[in-house]
Amino acid sequence: MEAGVGEDDAQESETRSTIDLSNLAGRTQLAAACQAAYLVDMAKAEALDSMGETERAVRWWTGTFDLPT
Repeated sequence: MEAGVGEDDAQESETRSTIDLSNLAGRTQLAAACQAAYLVDMAKAEALDSMGETERAVRWWTGTFDLPT
């Protein structure tokens, strides 16, 4: 085995197992924000439906706000 080959493999292995915390935090925050927005939209549609505004709830959920009321 040549000198340096094993060192390159070890360095590559270490690089692959290193976690980039700033990148991970950014991606996690984006995912959490998207999930929170989804839950808020679902809650709004559920509230409209509970108040008997089923058509408005469907329009809110599907984003088709141009339907006649």
